[in-house]
Amino acid sequence: MIMKRVIRNFYVIRCLSLSPKKFLINLPFWHPPKLDDTLSKLLVHAKSVETTDNFNKLQIKIKEYGNNMGIHHQQQLEKTVAANPHWVFKTWLNDMYLYNSLPLPIYSNPAMMFEKQKFKSDEDWIRFASDLSCKILMFRSKIINSEVEIERVKTSTNDLVPLCMDQYQMIFCGVRRPGFNQDHLIKHSPNVKKDSDCHILVLAKNQFFKVNVVKNGENIAPDQLAETIRSIVSCTQNTIPSVGVIIRRDGVAGINFEHSAAEGIVYIKMFKDILNFKVDFKEPSSHSFEWNKLNWYIDDVTTQWIEKAFDHHEKLTNDLTMRLVQIDEFGKADLKKVSISPDAFIQISLQVAYYCLHKKLAHSYESVSLRQFDRGRADNIRANNPAVRRLAELISENNNNFYLSAVPENIKDSFIEAFKFHSKVMQNAIAGMGPDLHLTCLKYIDTNADVFNDEILKNMFKFLLSTSQVSTSSCDTIMYYGPVLNDSYSVAYNIQEKGIVLNISTMNSSSITLLNDFAHEVIESLFLMHYIATDVHRLNSAQEV
Repeated sequence: MIMKRVIRNFYVIRCLSLSPKKFLINLPFWHPPKLDDTLSKLLVHAKSVETTDNFNKLQIKIKEYGNNMGIHHQQQLEKTVAANPHWVFKTWLNDMYLYNSLPLPIYSNPAMMFEKQKFKSDEDWIRFASDLSCKILMFRSKIINSEVEIERVKTSTNDLVPLCMDQYQMIFCGVRRPGFNQDHLIKHSPNVKKDSDCHILVLAKNQFFKVNVVKNGENIAPDQLAETIRSIVSCTQNTIPSVGVIIRRDGVAGINFEHSAAEGIVYIKMFKDILNFKVDFKEPSSHSFEWNKLNWYIDDVTTQWIEKAFDHHEKLTNDLTMRLVQIDEFGKADLKKVSISPDAFIQISLQVAYYCLHKKLAHSYESVSLRQFDRGRADNIRANNPAVRRLAELISENNNNFYLSAVPENIKDSFIEAFKFHSKVMQNAIAGMGPDLHLTCLKYIDTNADVFNDEILKNMFKFLLSTSQVSTSSCDTIMYYGPVLNDSYSVAYNIQEKGIVLNISTMNSSSITLLNDFAHEVIESLFLMHYIATDVHRLNSAQEV
């Protein structure tokens, strides 16, 4: 039985079948920090959110763990890492993504919406789809041939450190296979050669079309692919959205991607390069590229399960709600003028906004890349700390009454201390010394340990504020994703030179989150924090003179 349901007016292209060579870079492996340091950092963050009673209970458990079982776990972890360094980020991947049983399109997969196109006819969007797909194939060829430039990051001493490029290898060949207890990230066709064939899938009107796009190592030309898409479209009218490149007739276009294969920054960098490709596509390939419809034979029982999953997905989609916040009055350039880290500015502003609305800070997640390590993925920069809590309390107590007058000295002092504290947390996380990755590894050394089943500690890893800086080339390219929990907010923010864009999401059915109110508090907090930063900088400049 073939499903009769038709879903929206999307055209979707998904690339398959790739096995690139490994980028050969000698990078250090991640090593566990000292146990006492990690446990101390954990308690600092806990104190900023938990009640006094909960914190005291957690402190007793953590102290007991550090003096007893934790010592054994640390020794076991160090032995495991020494014998198998890649165990660390495999364990992190399982915990972060593959054990997550929540529906991926809502709670996990990010999406990027490109600058809106101006299609005047079907031919315009067909050409856009074929050109973009061929550019993606060009990038795929660059990965296969190890021609993607190795990325580097500047350290505090201005040294350029190479980053692990391993995630690029998974973008086109990583397959997430569902499982009962956990999913599995599989590398598809690991022995494919450079001259092998590959195909994409075009999804149209509840039908799957297999389109060969590489033959004997040669990519299809845009004119050839455009002709194939025309042929498919001529016999279909509507299409099904899925993971991949999504293009609509009204000019909306973008991607939705599986997060376990690579971090968002890798996809952003890849599509920035792809969209900037300047290539003459006039010469067609000498090969013919076949395409055919895939026929599916589905029994009634399977159809019922598909329909049930569809209804559940539609319910979640309708429950998901988002707000786009755009600040044009200041951006990265203005923040640097007042000697403020733009990322720290956003993170602390979000915590202040959360406190003003919910009267407490939130355990928060901000992804930080650990690609300076071999097979490195990410860790967490926790923005909730006692210094930020003190600043939020003072701002809330003053009810913004100082906004058009002098900023009180105690708020200025607290503001400076909050940024100093956050800077230290950020530097530790970037160096691989944050508490989250270390604690995750310790947990999987012994999942039955009493401390890791403590509800207070578990709550510290239920992030009510999930955030990520997604710096695209312009404010017209928007990145967004859903909340990681039903009662949480997600915030994807793009800091441009002269503006800031934030995409905030939550579930409308939540009895805790208040999207419109939170968006309002975020705007208020951003302007207020910028006002304080300007006043502090003015004072410091006057003192230097």
